Amino acid sequence: MDRVQSNFTKILRSTVLVVLGMALGTYIYVMVIENYEHKNVYPHIQDLDDDTLKRVGVNQYHVDPDQVHDVQFPYRNFNRFGMGWIGIVEEYEWSYKHLKREHPYTQGYEPLKPGPDSITPTSVSKSKVYLQDKKSTFRRGEFIHVIVETRDDYGNQRLRGGDFLTGVMFNKEMQASTAARMIDYGNGTYSMYFYAGWKGQAAIDVSLSFTREAISFFDLTRFRDRRNLWSANFTDGKVIEKSNCTSTNEGTWENKCSYINPWSLGKTAVLCHKPKSLQCSTLTNISQNLHQMVTMAEQDVKDMRYLFERKYRKAIFSASPIKVVIKDSKSQLDLPTCGPDLPIPMSSGYWKSYNIFVPLVCRSQDWTPEQRFKCASDKLFFSVGDSTLGQFSQVFRDEFIMGGDVTIDHHYIALRGGWPVQNVHEIMFESDFIDKINSSVCRSHTPVVLFNFCFHYGLWSIRAYLDRVYQTKLSVLRLFQRCPGAIVIAKLAHPRNNIDVPQSVHSGNYLYYDMNRMLRRVFGGTGVHFLDVWDMVVAHPDDNDVHVGRHIIIQQMDMMFSHVCPDMVKGS
Repeated sequence: MDRVQSNFTKILRSTVLVVLGMALGTYIYVMVIENYEHKNVYPHIQDLDDDTLKRVGVNQYHVDPDQVHDVQFPYRNFNRFGMGWIGIVEEYEWSYKHLKREHPYTQGYEPLKPGPDSITPTSVSKSKVYLQDKKSTFRRGEFIHVIVETRDDYGNQRLRGGDFLTGVMFNKEMQASTAARMIDYGNGTYSMYFYAGWKGQAAIDVSLSFTREAISFFDLTRFRDRRNLWSANFTDGKVIEKSNCTSTNEGTWENKCSYINPWSLGKTAVLCHKPKSLQCSTLTNISQNLHQMVTMAEQDVKDMRYLFERKYRKAIFSASPIKVVIKDSKSQLDLPTCGPDLPIPMSSGYWKSYNIFVPLVCRSQDWTPEQRFKCASDKLFFSVGDSTLGQFSQVFRDEFIMGGDVTIDHHYIALRGGWPVQNVHEIMFESDFIDKINSSVCRSHTPVVLFNFCFHYGLWSIRAYLDRVYQTKLSVLRLFQRCPGAIVIAKLAHPRNNIDVPQSVHSGNYLYYDMNRMLRRVFGGTGVHFLDVWDMVVAHPDDNDVHVGRHIIIQQMDMMFSHVCPDMVKGS
């Protein structure tokens, strides 16, 4: 018995020593090796001292909140799926920061007091719009600050932000105009800043493009897959069969013809109903019927149609127009040289006249045909995108505008929203197109690549859209490895005329505005240039058509040349 007990004691002692050794080893690994690797993966952690979290908690210092959040909750770096609540928390933090409200600890305090009988979206007739400064006279080069305090149809204060507002300041006689830069404080109050770019009279119109409730509707529908529909033809040379197709980035399926391109579409698959007798491999062409797109939009909006009535969509606030006077001044902005990752300024520019736009993002100019030809002479231009980018290629082929024969290789977006029918075997996606620019091209010329992601993606889910955008980002990074001198320009979307309810649903301007933000987020920091033409189109006296006038295209092209050849810009 004593011998058994002695052996048991030895075994127990050995086991305890092994466990303690393992624990010590694990501790050393976690505290030294893994922590070292963690800091290498997330080097920004090294820049935050021990007291950072305390200081950020009381908002005493300017520290990137995303960095701090990653330190506090590092699981965000490993799996962000299903964590949409983060955006809600950030919204609350922002809105309550700008809502000065103290708790009424008084004898008359009631834990539950009666609230409004009715709440409706923002009303353009009940809301207040006024100049922040009581003066109505300004000097050229100043910013004119307009405040919007939103109320609903019953006069209730809107304590939530999120409305999509548009502001334009103009002088009809001079045909001068500029768009506002809006700041949403998240509590129903907005600031709009207008750059006083000309001398003379000016009138300010503020309009409600979409309400917060309409944008919430957009966000709910955009997380759903299989909203975009295509028609497809299958043939073996003798038999022709038709089918309907869609795309999905989530979910499962059975007994479907599925088509993938991981290099270009990522995890997104195109799904088609199987033809009656033919094989999936006999798919020959695909097209999207616009009637199907309108029908899908009608189905989406059926119970929320009131959000797109005219009083809540493209409606001008009754306080408009606000009249101001701009006096002359010699004040000028010191603009940076055009390049990638430029900050978004308080004003993107203004129309000096019907045909002349003055950019304020970076140092630009109106280019002569001779200057355009000189800039383009040692470069090869490539573009891939929709018909709005196709307008660029048409101008490029105009020798009168370009000062000579300049070629551009333009390829239209594949899986378009609308006609014409696309031959499946000829389809080329953005990443395919960029990857075909090989290193031999770079040895003889500087490649300039333009792309856009906007007017054909209204019914794509957010995941499917971003997946395709990310694959393009990877192809751009591969291009920069092959061609370090390559210039890549993302032409961002501009607003269009949402003429009816279905178009406002499947092609609402907020969707394109949000796509612009996504592109900036994905391609920011990669060396890609952003050609942001939103405010240029908003401010122009022409209707905001999806295909803008040639005079606007020429101004956009001159902005692009200021990015491609910044050394040729006057004053550089």
